[in-house]
Amino acid sequence: HEESFAAAVDLVHQTAPSVRIVEAVETEYLGKLDVYVPKLNHLSLWYPHFEQQRRTQGGELWFYTCCHPTGRYPNRFLDQSLLKVRVLHWINYLYDLDGYLHWGLNHYGSNDPYTEDGISRGLPLGDRAIVYPGQHGLLGSLRFSAQRDGLQDFEYLWTLEDRLRTIKEQVGPDAFWLDPRQRSLELCRRVIWSFHDYTRDPHLLFETRRAVAEEIEALHRAPLLVVQTSPPEGTPIPAGFRMVNVRGIVDPGAKVMLNGQPVPNVRPSGYFSHFWFPPDDNPQLTITVDHAGTQRSVSRVFQLVD
Repeated sequence: HEESFAAAVDLVHQTAPSVRIVEAVETEYLGKLDVYVPKLNHLSLWYPHFEQQRRTQGGELWFYTCCHPTGRYPNRFLDQSLLKVRVLHWINYLYDLDGYLHWGLNHYGSNDPYTEDGISRGLPLGDRAIVYPGQHGLLGSLRFSAQRDGLQDFEYLWTLEDRLRTIKEQVGPDAFWLDPRQRSLELCRRVIWSFHDYTRDPHLLFETRRAVAEEIEALHRAPLLVVQTSPPEGTPIPAGFRMVNVRGIVDPGAKVMLNGQPVPNVRPSGYFSHFWFPPDDNPQLTITVDHAGTQRSVSRVFQLVD
């Protein structure tokens, strides 16, 4: 019962304040847990409540998968595509979640884990385990490797965010507008759009990971060019008075072009601000910087809809 469990949580915190309480939950409220871990489908259905709880009470928000969810949700079953495993940690980044709880890492159902019965007994295929015992430790499955790749994808997105956060701190007040997560989220949304909507095309995922890596590297090379648009890239813009605000940071003294037209009033700090009215036949905005004889360009593409 929710009330009695919440009372027990309070008692533990009073008695042993240093003890963190983590719980895999299938309800919306169990007291002031340190780590809430709803199942992925419950997190999807009740996300506004969990997020509100995290904002008001603190603590961490993770998720887990087990014999559920199925269907459109990603999971780690043996008979699913490896892409479903890999995008699990794209969910972590998209929703800024704090962790993932393994169910069935090595919960074998028989003495021989190298059998279907060993990793699946009574549960969906592979649900009990994604690693196998070896002579010198655990041996990973293809699913475990795919999840590792998803964690690395998360780190790529986080590294890009972290680099932009550093640039914001270095520039100071003229970078007040810069949201370090926005660019990573724009790229993340090329692959995944919700808890259960994501690409089924592995090539798109690979291309996006490569794009993230290239942007990380570019931010460590001259000339500097940081661009942020409002609305974000990929936003559907209805017909009518279409306008996109464009802000950016370049090296002091650099020249900036927006779709071939010079951007005036670049500040001594390198901050510039301009606007763009997308024509009906061109959804792409290209910004070019020229500094010390070296050029660099970035593009943002929007959805122009009637």
